[in-house]
Amino acid sequence: MEYREFTKEELRRNAAIVVAVIVAFSCLLIFTVRHLDELARFAPQAEVQEAEQVEETVVEDPDPVMVPTEPFYVLLIGSDSREGTALYTGKEDGESSDHRADVITLMRVDPVNYIITLVTVPRDTVLNGETTKINDSLLGNKPENTVSEVEKLTGVEIDYYMVTSFTSFEFLVDALGGVTVDVQKDITVEDPITAEYVTVKAGRNQTLDGAEALVFARARKEYGSSGDVTRQANVRSLEISMINKVMRDPDNAGAFIDALQKYTTTDMDSVVLVPTAASFVGNADQVIFYSCSGPHDGDKNKDGMWMIEEDAEAWAAIMAVVDAGEDPTNVLTDLAKEREEAAAAEKEAEEAAQAEDDEEKEEQEASSESEEPA
Repeated sequence: MEYREFTKEELRRNAAIVVAVIVAFSCLLIFTVRHLDELARFAPQAEVQEAEQVEETVVEDPDPVMVPTEPFYVLLIGSDSREGTALYTGKEDGESSDHRADVITLMRVDPVNYIITLVTVPRDTVLNGETTKINDSLLGNKPENTVSEVEKLTGVEIDYYMVTSFTSFEFLVDALGGVTVDVQKDITVEDPITAEYVTVKAGRNQTLDGAEALVFARARKEYGSSGDVTRQANVRSLEISMINKVMRDPDNAGAFIDALQKYTTTDMDSVVLVPTAASFVGNADQVIFYSCSGPHDGDKNKDGMWMIEEDAEAWAAIMAVVDAGEDPTNVLTDLAKEREEAAAAEKEAEEAAQAEDDEEKEEQEASSESEEPA
């Protein structure tokens, strides 16, 4: 991976943005940096205040901070753990009672072209040669296993992971002052935090609080046969809305730091996160978002469980576009059309071959009849 140098002095001069940086990537995708204490050496509060009162001076720093300048991948994992909610019983049913991957989003960050691409990995996906769904990979609260499975599925190397849960999501949305999304229809779903039902009204540019956003993110059956695909799109729209809100309002970033530290987990190095996110905040008008879902056609198995078999061809097609920094929105639609055309052409060829065989058979039968003695 290639790098460019940022001095500590450069980071100090952008101290206000540095704070916003953490939230720009953390809130948005509901994650935080485990090593936030390291940021103190880059942007101490005293120096931030002093920088506002005196002229800026450039100080050579013999110890530059190295930051990647090429795209990298982050796996965003939403655990279905009920711990801390009204639905949590406190009883363990093996290690599977909590910590399945309810949401799996592969995020590609291009820090040079300011492109963020979000790809949903459907939680019911079953990799070839395996018998359990990919969401089971988080059992035992081991995100490294989920990273490994998604790497096998997508064929890309994932640099970092970030894990969140119901409680952290709701808290962060409230800390942001809500998020604005388009809601397709009225939905009423039980809020796991309180065990009370919450209704979200349909409408464009709806501003949702934490409980409403969680309901919006969890609703599935309300959308009928397209339920899980719609749910995946709703989650991505929430993520994009949160990123945009924080990037365009960095002044309110400080209030989110404590919540981020407490409720999210990541292995991402703050030295990578801070300058990268700061650059996105400083260039918010240039940021481009792409998003799509991975292959999601499935069926029930013999036990009645919904499964989505790995579609290696489709995943290869999606990731080729994503890895090139292009828009993957229509990849599955285009591939489905190609497959339909190929199937139609194959059927037509089979029918033509069958017609030719039938015609040849008829000719043989006619010839045989004409050769019979009178």
